[in-house]
Amino acid sequence: MGLNNLKMNQFENLKMKYKKLFRIIVVVSLFTIADSPFTSFAQDVKTAGEIDAANAAKNYQHGIELMKKENYKGAIEALNDAVDLDSSRANYQFQLSLAHYYSKNFETTIKVLKNLLRKFPADVRYYDLMAESYMELRNDKKAENVLQEGIKKYPNSGSLFSQLGKIEYGHKNLNTAIMYWERGIAAEPTFPSNYYFASQAYGATSEKMWAIIYGEIFVNLETNTERTYEILNRLFDDYKQAVFIKSPRNKYALFTDERTHLSEKEFKDTMLFHKNFAMAYNNIAQRCVTEFKDKVTTEAIIKFRTKFITLWYSRNFPLDFPNPIFDYQRQVISENYFDCYNYWLFSKGNAKAFNDWLELNKKKYDQFLKWFLSHPLEMDKTNFINRTKIAAKLN
Repeated sequence: MGLNNLKMNQFENLKMKYKKLFRIIVVVSLFTIADSPFTSFAQDVKTAGEIDAANAAKNYQHGIELMKKENYKGAIEALNDAVDLDSSRANYQFQLSLAHYYSKNFETTIKVLKNLLRKFPADVRYYDLMAESYMELRNDKKAENVLQEGIKKYPNSGSLFSQLGKIEYGHKNLNTAIMYWERGIAAEPTFPSNYYFASQAYGATSEKMWAIIYGEIFVNLETNTERTYEILNRLFDDYKQAVFIKSPRNKYALFTDERTHLSEKEFKDTMLFHKNFAMAYNNIAQRCVTEFKDKVTTEAIIKFRTKFITLWYSRNFPLDFPNPIFDYQRQVISENYFDCYNYWLFSKGNAKAFNDWLELNKKKYDQFLKWFLSHPLEMDKTNFINRTKIAAKLN
């Protein structure tokens, strides 16, 4: 055997040994990998970024749960961890700003929100919460600037106009506050808060007509909150303050004093009724006031409102002054639920009357509630109503 052949045989023997050794190493490695708590097969391997994102999501969910339990300190810690692990999620930072807001850390809330606006696309919620924080810090000027900036980006946001109205109302600028709330109604007709504030504001004036219209729209949009119950209570009082019963023969309705601003000649011009919503409303109301006997009761208000809608739709007023809440009342009447609807509407203002009626009408009321939930008031930019829109028609 030559030297070359010997070397070849040795090489082959070594190769065979290494092959066997490699197979052993691979088998051992597989078992080692499978048993290790720190590793996984290739298809389960996660990058560091993926691990951070997963842990961030867990911290985020934990923070949300803590916030629901009003543990804001714990929520801030969890949400801070989430942001540290994954800073690409805008909502992590927004929820962090909320946790700071609920903890009354208003300056930190503003700082987090400013960072959001620098790094992420704008969101109407950022402007809303930042303005609220400035208002809490008694810095209404900065709050107003934030809201005006937000409205430039979100002209259809009812909430931003609502906030501006609150600022003006706080400074006793009633007309300006109402102007903003009514602009908010036009911008986003289904946003409840502008109706709520406008109804409250008008309720403190002689314009009970608008207090009632805005209040009734509000409770149809927001049906089961503390604010709902507040307005349900006020609606009954609004009627009591608008209907005057001096004697069985001397009764009158005064839901608005707008008509007093007209000359005698204008007042006699019946064509003005088709231009002036307030005149038309009060004129029809005066024709219905006979439904009241010696005092304002829920039953009498229901009769008054039923007759009002009947007379309103017997004229051209629905064409002159489209009004979604009147249309809705007419729909409820056609379904034979108007008594149920009105007893609900005045349930807080006259609780005894409601409870006495409910004892005898529980089955029908339950049927109404099912219908009511499945037939909400429908409103959009084509059929909303506000005082500004009506005034434009008169002008």
